Amino acid sequence: MISIVVPYYNKSLFIEKTLKSIINNFAGDELKSEIIVVNDGSENSESSYLRNLIASIDDNSIKLIELDENRGVSIARNTGIEAALGDYIYFLDADDFFQCDSKKLLNDILISKFTCFFNLKINKKLFKHHLLDVQKVDEYVLVNLFKQRTIHLSNVVFHRSDLEGVYFEEGVAYGEDLFFIFKAILNKEVRFFDSSIAIYNYDGKFHPIRNSAYHLMLNEFESFEILYKSIYQAYNERVFLHNKFYNQNLHFDEKVVSNKLKIFNFFRFRVFYKLLQSIRTRF
Repeated sequence: MISIVVPYYNKSLFIEKTLKSIINNFAGDELKSEIIVVNDGSENSESSYLRNLIASIDDNSIKLIELDENRGVSIARNTGIEAALGDYIYFLDADDFFQCDSKKLLNDILISKFTCFFNLKINKKLFKHHLLDVQKVDEYVLVNLFKQRTIHLSNVVFHRSDLEGVYFEEGVAYGEDLFFIFKAILNKEVRFFDSSIAIYNYDGKFHPIRNSAYHLMLNEFESFEILYKSIYQAYNERVFLHNKFYNQNLHFDEKVVSNKLKIFNFFRFRVFYKLLQSIRTRF
């Protein structure tokens, strides 16, 4: 069985489409699934809407867990993990949409015995990882996935065995999903599929970098030289872009911030500006 965890916070405009996208793909008794919706202390009207919607759908596979206050997406997802009964766990945000190519692919996931990794579809754009079959995810594979911009919760179905002792970092506002994936799949065997299973509905917002998981990732993966350098570079680029777009001059500890921030010239800024959309979606 696959457990699909959907954290919900004031997403009434999207949640019906999100839930129905899951139900429609898993229709039929041969594919066992459960949908765990965790209401993360939404406003009263939003909570009422969610309860009424689930009641109207009348599907026994949907379980609703309601937190008494807004505690953040990491706690909501961790709550879903603890409640999940499936051998596989998948996370879908309340404004993203599940869209699997075929029932056969879903069945392949449920019998694979591995964490399954897919291409990433952001709105209408597809990002490919260019990997196939089962591979051990060392730091080189992880850096490739990182640089191909294909690491996102919506394109990974986790085998429960790979999540033993792995949880989302509480109190971290941005990048907690990337850190979670890194911890879950590094040095594990993962099955790669050349297809996508969800649409990540990117809203175009440029989130600030304060309280991000960058520091945690750098501390955790310092011994992995290639991976560390890749995260370090992305962090510096993120700081630079944040300062440019918000007209700020943020400073971080010397371990993280390098002098590269002071030597970006106009040409390099143009290059990173073109990559901005991709960088936004990662953290």
